[in-house]
Amino acid sequence: MTAGSVGKIMYNDKRVLLWILMLLWAISFFFVIIFGELWITNYIFLYLFMGILIFSVSEKWLSSMTLFYIMYTISIGGSAFFMWKENCSFSYDPFTVILGGLFCSIIGYLFGLKFLHKTKIRVKLNLKMSGIQIGWTNVLYFSYSLATIACFLYFLKNRTFLLHNINEGRLSAASGNGFLLYLLKLHIMIIPMMYEEYQKGKIHKILFIFLFLFASIQLLVTGFRTPLASMLLIIIIINIYNAKINIKKALSLMVLLFFAFLLYGAYRNYADISSIYKMIRNHMFADAQNLNRVFLTFPNKIKYQHGYTYIINLIMLKPGPDMDYTLWVKQALQMSFSGGGVTPTILGEFYMNFGYPFIYIGMLLLGIVMAKIDNWITKGKINFWKAYVMLQIASSCSGGIANVYLTPLVFSAYYFFIKPFKNNTDVESALN
Repeated sequence: MTAGSVGKIMYNDKRVLLWILMLLWAISFFFVIIFGELWITNYIFLYLFMGILIFSVSEKWLSSMTLFYIMYTISIGGSAFFMWKENCSFSYDPFTVILGGLFCSIIGYLFGLKFLHKTKIRVKLNLKMSGIQIGWTNVLYFSYSLATIACFLYFLKNRTFLLHNINEGRLSAASGNGFLLYLLKLHIMIIPMMYEEYQKGKIHKILFIFLFLFASIQLLVTGFRTPLASMLLIIIIINIYNAKINIKKALSLMVLLFFAFLLYGAYRNYADISSIYKMIRNHMFADAQNLNRVFLTFPNKIKYQHGYTYIINLIMLKPGPDMDYTLWVKQALQMSFSGGGVTPTILGEFYMNFGYPFIYIGMLLLGIVMAKIDNWITKGKINFWKAYVMLQIASSCSGGIANVYLTPLVFSAYYFFIKPFKNNTDVESALN
């Protein structure tokens, strides 16, 4: 399929999505007229308008900015609806915080598109592996084996925790085992790279399916949903950009994946799975409550952190038991429940570090970064790194930057270690 036909398919898909958003916006406009001052109707009206603006300025219907908006809706924007529906009091103003933060990211994105699109970052690694002839697929097989060995050691060391009660045991297992855990998570990177080789005919279909399924099981052994979800979404994004999945199939797959992981989370936490509404409510309401607690806690009970939250996961890498970032937030907010930690959302993270002004400054800067990333993504062919970076930006909506930046750093270090073997000639990094 030519680049022109791929672009035409993406353009048509974007047009369909915009028509859907505009229809929803028109319906919300009708309700605003009827209900007048009811804040939730005005909130939805403005929120959908920002969505139309985002999808209009994005070159493709799927970009770091549009995916960020989707995740922002799931983690932050849509959660306000459940707060309102259950008559919960807000410790912040949703219009100035949720809508204001999103608006600043749009301003930053527009600024980045207009003034930063000409800048380019190029890194050339002039490395030659003289006398070393190792095929790229063999390097990927070796990396897969390394991650599998790490999984075996991780499970062997922590089998008591993981087999007894995976919901609580996964946290005890992760504490002090950061190195093994990050090696295990290499599957997030290796499987999509193997998928690229499979598409080129260099890995047999049956072998790839086996390796894919075995890696999926390994990632689920940790008790966390996010690693497997990331691996699957990266492959979906690659297929979307290659026009092998249209918008209808893409949205269907994403919805299916969303509900599958809701079910897994409910099963892991022994929660009620009798109602789809309850599962969605429990997932989205949690982030709403977390953000609410952040504004109640900082700085009234705990001083602003001034950037400390960004080094907590680095501290966890050293040997010995240490809390990760989400567990630290859970303790700071004085929340007590079985299972995992607490994700404060990206707005909560900006606020707990530097207060109200940095919500807007941080979101503005993030918008500029997303514009630069989207310019990079749309130039040239899609690959693992482009899809992964896009996904990580979107994932920051719930967990914040502190919860997502470390894994890409580990992956980058490993990738640049193995990349020279890919061509055994001049190697151009993924930042081209």
